[in-house]
Amino acid sequence: MEFKGEINLTTLPIEISKLTILSKGASKDFVCHKYFYKDFKLSKHIDFINWKISCHSYNKNSERTELRTFSFDENPEESKQLGFKKFDYENGKLINESYFINDGKEDILKYEGKFTYNEKGIVREDYYYPNETYSILYEFKNKILTKVFPNDDGDFEYHYDENDFVKKTINFKTENYCEINEYEYQDGRLHKLIRYPNLKYEKNFFSNEIKLLQKPMFIHESKFSYNKDGLLIKEIKTDLIDNYEVEVLHYEYEK
Repeated sequence: MEFKGEINLTTLPIEISKLTILSKGASKDFVCHKYFYKDFKLSKHIDFINWKISCHSYNKNSERTELRTFSFDENPEESKQLGFKKFDYENGKLINESYFINDGKEDILKYEGKFTYNEKGIVREDYYYPNETYSILYEFKNKILTKVFPNDDGDFEYHYDENDFVKKTINFKTENYCEINEYEYQDGRLHKLIRYPNLKYEKNFFSNEIKLLQKPMFIHESKFSYNKDGLLIKEIKTDLIDNYEVEVLHYEYEK
């Protein structure tokens, strides 16, 4: 789910052909990702961390209509297709998603997703599998959007500020555990992101506020820097508990 102010590498404000994300350390640089663009939009992404490739196609309205995913062992040129998704839109909103895999002979439909909206935004996602239906509901109240999963899988909360920027997310998990992210912005862009680990919690029945019952082993703070064109150029990740630099990511663009 996209939200206001987040880092979005699928579209760029200026014409770029390639983006390389490097993790720079004391020993040597490591290429984490390569992004390739056409007409300001992402056309191909090579993920060297998870060894995955994604290829994107769009319609004349710049809406993504197809996503094909591949896996590779060492060489991205020797990849194997995992599956592909097709997307349909109505009035600029995604209304249908179909996911296929190929068994070597033909494309097989694994599921079809349908999306329902009201005047405020998305309210429901329904995923139809051959033998079951999986539904996700959205509830908005008091500047909190709650994503409700079925079967007690836990909810996901988006907490918004007065300018409709997401200031906090809480990923509620089973057995009363949760993960919290906190967001800060400058000039309409994400400036700082603080990530907490999976921690035990309890919730106040009357206020719905949560109290963490464990001390975190780590808290990772990421600070983001941008150039004059609004392009992200650096992310510095620090552990606030032990006060050390976890990682520095550099974003290098080619026109």
